[in-house]
Amino acid sequence: MWAGYAGKAKGFLGYFTMQRADFKNQYFSVYEWETRQGHQRFMKRYHDWLVSKSRAKVKVLGYYNLKSIDEIR
Repeated sequence: MWAGYAGKAKGFLGYFTMQRADFKNQYFSVYEWETRQGHQRFMKRYHDWLVSKSRAKVKVLGYYNLKSIDEIR
């Protein structure tokens, strides 16, 4: 659900969901944005609303702002 709304947002580049190795039922999502401003705009507009609509049981282990230093595509 989150990725669907993010995909329509200005500045959204990509989304990845991964499972933690050696941990049962633990997953993490990474969203890629052109700018920090694009991410902040999305979160301000949609975060609380999407949390209220989500049916998934989610426990946030942490939030991280990551900066890419290398990329191969």
